[in-house]
Amino acid sequence: MEALPLYLDKIFNQVVAIVLSVTFVLVFGEVIPQALSTRYGLAIGSSFIWLVRILMIVCYPIAYPIGKMLDLVLGHNDALFRRAQLKALVSIHGQEAGKGGELTHDETTIISGALDLTAKTAEEAMTPIESTFSLDVNSKLDW
Repeated sequence: MEALPLYLDKIFNQVVAIVLSVTFVLVFGEVIPQALSTRYGLAIGSSFIWLVRILMIVCYPIAYPIGKMLDLVLGHNDALFRRAQLKALVSIHGQEAGKGGELTHDETTIISGALDLTAKTAEEAMTPIESTFSLDVNSKLDW
């Protein structure tokens, strides 16, 4: 993709070479891969697991020491998701609720509400006293 404009420049006019290279890069480097990975991402990924494993083995001698050095310099974080990331993930599940996902719409609403609790004040969560009904402590409850 990087060399495409250079080759096309030798064949066509400069303007035509730029238009063609941008079009090819956009279509074959962005649009088609995104369309395929959006719909068939898991299937494509699982069929290329052998390639990923080979690349992991080949890159291990260089990647492992660099990773260890970065952990020492930058620190190691064991948190899987930050609050905003987890909320976005729950939101995605909420959009897929009822379409075969594991979580129902009610469950995603409850999880989202629980994640918002740290930002909520007691005033926001409580019902105003004017909107409540109360009984005297000595009242008898009967029919």
